[in-house]
Amino acid sequence: MEEKYWVDIITGDLSLGELGSFSAELARQFNIDRSRFHVWAPKEDEISISLFLPYLKVLAPSEVKYKLIIVEEGFREYFPPPDHKFFIVGHEGVYEASLDEYNRIYLTKWFNDNPKVKPGDIAILRPLNPTYYKYPREAYVLTLKGSLAKEGN
Repeated sequence: MEEKYWVDIITGDLSLGELGSFSAELARQFNIDRSRFHVWAPKEDEISISLFLPYLKVLAPSEVKYKLIIVEEGFREYFPPPDHKFFIVGHEGVYEASLDEYNRIYLTKWFNDNPKVKPGDIAILRPLNPTYYKYPREAYVLTLKGSLAKEGN
C-alpha cells in the first residue's frame, strides 16, 4: 500500500540551482516542506526526487457546511479502516478523527477553529511520518491551500 503513494521523479542532469528551483516549485504545489523530499542519484546523469504523496481534496460546499471531508473511494486505503481512531495535526492543535463507513472524516472542531475555510479551498492531508508508520497510520498533518479561483488556477 505504501508504494502506491510513493513517487520518484527522475530528472536529467540538473544543476544544483535548477534542482533547488524544481524542488521549491514541487513543494509549493503540494504544500510540503522540502525537507520531506528524498534526493538521490539512481544512476549517472540522473537525479531523483522522491516523496510520499499527500491526499489533496478540493472542499465542496456540503463538506464545509457539515464540517467533514469525504474521501474518494480510490483513496480509501490511504487512511485507517472505518472507526479506527487517528489524529489530525493542524496549526491550532491535535484533533481525534476516524473515517466512517461512508468515507467521511468528521472534523467539527477543526472547522470551528478555522472559520475562514470555504468551498474551493484545498485540504491537504499527509501522514506525519510515513516512513516510520506501520499500517494503520496514526496521525496526519492537515494544511489548507486557498481556493482555486483565488489562486487563478
